[in-house]
Amino acid sequence: PKIAHIFPPAEDYTGELYVADISVPPFLFNRPDFSIELVEIDSLQPYFQPREKVTHKGSYGHLLILAGSYGKTGAAAMAGKAALKMGAGLVTVATADSCLPVVAKTMPELMTEPLPETSARTISERALSRVLELLEGKDALLLGPGLSTHSETSSLVLNLLERIKKTKLPVIIDADGLNIISSRREILSSLPAKTVLTPHPGEFSRLSGIPTAEALRHRLEVGPEFAIKYHLHLVFKGYKSLTVSPQGKIWVNPTGNPGMASGGSGDVLSGFIASEAMQTKDLTQAVVNAVFVHGLSGDLAVDKIGERPLLATDLIRYLPSAISFVARGGEDNED
Repeated sequence: PKIAHIFPPAEDYTGELYVADISVPPFLFNRPDFSIELVEIDSLQPYFQPREKVTHKGSYGHLLILAGSYGKTGAAAMAGKAALKMGAGLVTVATADSCLPVVAKTMPELMTEPLPETSARTISERALSRVLELLEGKDALLLGPGLSTHSETSSLVLNLLERIKKTKLPVIIDADGLNIISSRREILSSLPAKTVLTPHPGEFSRLSGIPTAEALRHRLEVGPEFAIKYHLHLVFKGYKSLTVSPQGKIWVNPTGNPGMASGGSGDVLSGFIASEAMQTKDLTQAVVNAVFVHGLSGDLAVDKIGERPLLATDLIRYLPSAISFVARGGEDNED
């Protein structure tokens, strides 16, 4: 399809669309400087097939999540639960000491680690050495959900990113992790090679310095420019979220709905992405997979409960149905 067929306002006037070969040579419309693809379920089906029989929990990765603060423990808990439900072998949530009991009791399968905290009950910069120890033997890092932008916590994040800039682990940065980076944008040039940033339009504006309205209007241009400039993966969240590779290729996600526009949806997405990044070797494909099933979980939930009542935790609840749907190539389960 053409770009106008899948984005507003023209998409509202597009009826049933058929894509057919009319023998136009590809070289006539190929643009090496601009590559965009609409994600289709058939391309994802191979990644959601039954697992090999001879495996163990280590086969599916151990994720470290640095998240949570007083009043925002739910973000850490949802990210952890989402990662486990997406198939991670092990998940450890490291959070402020006083916040740990709240996170720990949300799901018995979660492992937790108490970290030194500030007087505001956020993670202290004194936690740096312990976080570095916890990273040993892990397969991915998720940084940011509910973390806060307290000055000490910000210092911890910036120092941590400096210390791990040469790591080969996938590093997913969301929410307050993005806000902290926005205060020191020069660090964007030295992030780990497998960094995934997951900003909504406001966060992208703070990261890039581009006004939100302009970024939304020109996201097919500014998204790739940003990803190429800093050589990272970008998930530009919103209606038909964009996944952009470090080479600037765009994948347009067709799933999702307005019911997902509520607190916690991004925390769940970050958990899905971090988990999938440990299970699918190609990081770009992992991100595309996670973004698709995140939106599909929301679509399946809306079919059952409607848009208004939809909660972020419903996305986790309907994830098994979404994965099964993709595994079957989009065929409905008669049962």
